[in-house]
Formats: sequence, C-alpha cells, structure tokens
Amino acid sequence: YRCYRLYIIRTQDNNPVIVNEFNLWPASSLNDSSQFVASNQDGNSPANANASGTDALPTMTSNSFGGVVMAASAETAPAWYAADKQGGGRYWQANPAPTTAAPQWLRMDFGAATPKTIAAYNIQNYYAGNNYQPSDFILQASSDTATCSASGTAWTALDTEQGITWTVANDTKTFYVPQSK
Repeated sequence: YRCYRLYIIRTQDNNPVIVNEFNLWPASSLNDSSQFVASNQDGNSPANANASGTDALPTMTSNSFGGVVMAASAETAPAWYAADKQGGGRYWQANPAPTTAAPQWLRMDFGAATPKTIAAYNIQNYYAGNNYQPSDFILQASSDTATCSASGTAWTALDTEQGITWTVANDTKTFYVPQSK
C-alpha cells in the first residue's frame, strides 16, 4: 500500500489523543517472523512481544522527510513527532477527543513509487494510566492517490483494536496485521 492511517475512535478516558511513538514494521524486517503468524489471533489483543527490526518510517524531522509525508486530522503537536524516535520527549497530540462521529487520525504516505507491505505496528503511549491513550482504533491502508492526499475515502481496514488499556508511561504495544491483508 502507498499510505497508512491510524484511525482513532476513542481514548481510554475520552480526552484528546496522544501518541508518543508510532512505528510500521514490514514483514521482511521482523526479527522473529513466528510472532507475525502467532500473534493477535483474537483480533483485539496486542502481541506479548514488541516488533523490532527496520521501521518503514524514517526518523522524521518534519511532516515531510525521507520520502514520507505525514499528516493528521488535527495537530496540537505536529504529526511527525509520533515518528521522531525521541521516545518520551515529544508526541503527536490531537484535540478534541476522538469519537465515532469525529475520529482523529495520523496518516503516513510513502508515495506511489515506494509502497510498503506492513506486518505489524507499534504504538507507544506517553502518560501513565488512562490519560489520552488510544483504546479503540483501526490501522487502515490505501493505494488510491486521492485517499492518500486526504480527499478520498478508499481505505482498507488492516487491523481493528477495541478496549486496549495502558497502565504505565511510555508503554509500547505491538499489533500484528493478519497475513491475508
């Protein structure tokens, strides 16, 4: 797919959303491909181990860097902060709180010439407890030029998560895309 979108429907506490770090992992970069096959079988729970390897997203220094363009539905803090590899220092934040009728989203466009096949993704929270953490969200993908430039609606749902909880600050959860997607 040319572009990916983290489509956030709800946070744990119905506050605005914060994503400390976000990573996209191609299948070829996963250190242990058995995790890819065995994880996330119920479709709603994160894997027990974090994915690692080569992140498809470069270390972003602006919303357009290294051939990737990042955008967001709203930016209290810039979209690229979610992929700056700074850990607990900076994060993407979007106001107001996401809802089913008015979700918040974070989009990554790799361009038509460099599509990616993503097998897993990480989300790292910022605060401890139930503050600002995404709990219901969908990883979506598209190769449609209009969709990737924000005016289209041709998204494919790759992974849907509901009721995800976060208990400690800077917690990283890994979610796997079913092989059939």
